[in-house]
Amino acid sequence: MPDKPESAGTAVEPPHSPPSPPPLRQPAPTTPALLIGLGIGLPLPAADLAGTASDRHPSQPHLEPAPTGHPAYTETLSCTPESAPAARRLIRQALGAWALDGLADDACLVAGEMVANACRHTRSPVIRVSVTRLDGTRVEIAVTDRSRVLPARKPAAPDALDGRGLVLVDAVAARWGADPQRWGKRVWAEVRAA
Repeated sequence: MPDKPESAGTAVEPPHSPPSPPPLRQPAPTTPALLIGLGIGLPLPAADLAGTASDRHPSQPHLEPAPTGHPAYTETLSCTPESAPAARRLIRQALGAWALDGLADDACLVAGEMVANACRHTRSPVIRVSVTRLDGTRVEIAVTDRSRVLPARKPAAPDALDGRGLVLVDAVAARWGADPQRWGKRVWAEVRAA
C-alpha cells in the first residue's frame, strides 16, 4: 500500500503553557470591562468566553487563579485619581460574585485610599488593583505600582485636609502591609467580615 503524501504547510503547534498575567501597561481609557473565568468553576455568559486572555485588553478586569489558589479579580488602571471609582467598581464586582457584599463598604474605602496614595506618592503611569478571596470571610485588596518607596504611616496635622489615608486603612483593615518587588511594590490590606 503506497504511503500517503504529507501535506505541505502542516504545522505542529508548540505545547500550550498556562497564561501569565499581562504586564503593567498604559490602558485605553474607553475599553469596556469584560470578565473572563479561568478554570475556577464560575458560570459566565457565552459572549464573555468568546475572546481569549491573549486578545483581552490589559485594562479589562479578569478572574484568574491567584498563586495561592484563591480566585482574584485584577485590573490595570491609569495612576490618576480618576481611577478610584474603577477600582471600587472592581471590588464590588468581585465581592458580589463571591457573595461577600457585606465587605464592600470597607473594602472600597481601603481600595480608594490605596489608589489615592499610589497616585499622590508615585510617578508610576499605571497601577494594578486586585482583590483576592482568601476564604469565606476574608479578602485581600492590593495596589501594585512601579515605585520602590514603601508607604509609611505618618501623623497628620489636626487641621490638614489630607494625610490620613493609611490611618483609615489601618483602622478598617484587619492587617495591611507592603511587599517590595524588584520593579516596584505591592501594598495590600486584608478586610474581614465582622
